[in-house]
Amino acid sequence: MTRPTLYLDIDGVLNAIPDPPGPPGYAVYEMDGFTIHLHDELKGMVATLGQHFDIVWFTLWNERASLLMGPQVGLDATPHLFTSWHIG
Repeated sequence: MTRPTLYLDIDGVLNAIPDPPGPPGYAVYEMDGFTIHLHDELKGMVATLGQHFDIVWFTLWNERASLLMGPQVGLDATPHLFTSWHIG
């Protein structure tokens, strides 16, 4: 049986983007020049999702999602869909 695919974004989904200092339970990371706020429970939650779904990054982070965010949420070498800004 084929597992469903879960397309996972970062900004506004995993990265809560709160105003400093951020609510309790969030760890702050500096990644690629950006400040990232991740809730402490996300690693376990995303790992659980990975047991039921094939996860694909769908984010403007592109290949950097797997390199920078993957280790923070317990995902190894997860594929991504290439995305870019489109204006017009």
